[in-house]
Amino acid sequence: MELLCKLRQEPEANKAGSADSFLSLLTVTPLRLLMVLPNRVRNFRTVGPSDWCDLCCLIILIAGGKALQQAEIRYIYHSIRFANIKLYVIYNMLEVFDKLFQSFGVEVLFRSAFFILNFYTLVHSFIIMFEGITLAAALHHAATNCSCS
Repeated sequence: MELLCKLRQEPEANKAGSADSFLSLLTVTPLRLLMVLPNRVRNFRTVGPSDWCDLCCLIILIAGGKALQQAEIRYIYHSIRFANIKLYVIYNMLEVFDKLFQSFGVEVLFRSAFFILNFYTLVHSFIIMFEGITLAAALHHAATNCSCS
């Protein structure tokens, strides 16, 4: 909901609690837009900056979700699973990319256009998805190759 607006105002205060921000973005933003925008349109009032901020957050969330739905999880899983590189190397490499994109994301958030922010969100979402798939592949490999008696 107010994630972009809050981060623009207080960048240091929101480093922890990203789960709360995501849940707020996922639940409160659509409800706020459903409550506020029809009243603003009906009463011919101008849409405020916080409403535009909420609308942009919702568009980025929907676009990212639609793009992630198009990914072939089976193909990604098997390409990671049967790669010649060890799984922990792939996972650590993706974790480094994740940290780099997190630090890059703060700069993108403050100094870029909507299209670049949407592209950044999409790429970072794919990195996190690859990281999760790699972890699942590693756990599956460990479970199937367990030498338990």
